[in-house]
Amino acid sequence: MALTTLAKVKAHRGITDAANDALLTTLIDSVSQRMKSFLRRAIEPETIVAELHDGRHLDTLTLRAYPITGTVVVRENGVVIPSTEYVVLAALGQLVRAENGCPGVWEWGRLNHSVDYPAGFATVPADLELAATRQVLYQLLETAAGDKRLGNRGSVLDAGGTRDYVTTEWLPGVLATLESYRDGRVY
Repeated sequence: MALTTLAKVKAHRGITDAANDALLTTLIDSVSQRMKSFLRRAIEPETIVAELHDGRHLDTLTLRAYPITGTVVVRENGVVIPSTEYVVLAALGQLVRAENGCPGVWEWGRLNHSVDYPAGFATVPADLELAATRQVLYQLLETAAGDKRLGNRGSVLDAGGTRDYVTTEWLPGVLATLESYRDGRVY
């Protein structure tokens, strides 16, 4: 799943012709892939089957994908745990053990918990989509089809004065958005 669309990129920049559609499509795919790699997590919906976890005698299991979007099935040593024995924190991708309303712990063991669950976003969040759109346009400006400024830090304008360019991999606003979705958890 691309994080933005050709139509959104063109509308954001006011592009009305199709002269650079192939290049823009390539940039959309490239930027989307780089962003997903940076995020270290999937954004699109996926169904996880038999994700294995160690029981550490703690109250929380942290799943690898989130947000959780539906029914979770947990097996502890091959036995299905009733859903009344844990609380799903969907946005965080966590399962908190709570037996009969009381705090509990996940049984100690190596890879003794198996979890099935659906996760991901049905649609790309609006701020992430805008970040991808802005990054694609930034990449366009670094190509011959754009402003022919690859590697430049600034230039002198014909009418006098100068203009500066961002020379980092990510635009500052884009980086801030990516950081808010990045999976920094340790498993």
